[in-house]
Amino acid sequence: MTTNISAAIYAGFLTRNHDGSFSDVQTPKALKNPAEEALKGAPKADLKPSEEQPAAFSIGDDAEKAMAEITQNVWQSDSIKAMDEVFQLGGVSENTLGRMASAAGVEPDQMQAKFT
Repeated sequence: MTTNISAAIYAGFLTRNHDGSFSDVQTPKALKNPAEEALKGAPKADLKPSEEQPAAFSIGDDAEKAMAEITQNVWQSDSIKAMDEVFQLGGVSENTLGRMASAAGVEPDQMQAKFT
């Protein structure tokens, strides 16, 4: 790729030497993950019994089965859109239901029943 020197310096690829010449910037041999420290969190041994983590969220066995059936029979983009509509609007729009029903080979009211 061709670029000018000032852009290469700004991007961190070149550095100006004391004598006025330019050199490539040496990259570290092992890059450190900046999120590594943030993901560690507090060790579990430091938690008091009153600070125990809450139980994992579950939508229930029937809802899990319905979700599995929906995601296996419709386009992934439609299932993601439907879940977003449920979270944002409290239900699935007619357009999304129509696309999902068409992909699954069922009527829209049958697809709607899976969400209730």
